Amino acid sequence: MIPKRADLCLWILLAACLLTCPLLAGPTATLTGRVTDPSGGVIDGVKVEATNVETNVVFSGETNNEGLYNISNLPPGSYRVIVQKFSF
Repeated sequence: MIPKRADLCLWILLAACLLTCPLLAGPTATLTGRVTDPSGGVIDGVKVEATNVETNVVFSGETNNEGLYNISNLPPGSYRVIVQKFSF
């Protein structure tokens, strides 16, 4: 069965929308770092929060066993970063 012209146009339009949606989301950034104690030892299990100063949207991550954290998909803007771990 040969698709109708209108059906074919609809499928092409749908495919074009799906392919361009990631481009419409705009640029994002990734915040990475390492958390250490005063002697330089790494600290795992630390909660890291990046709060967009303009929108108050919070993005969070946690350090791994090497003290590294990675918070991705941050929209452009200024951020306040808070690092916290109980008992520290």
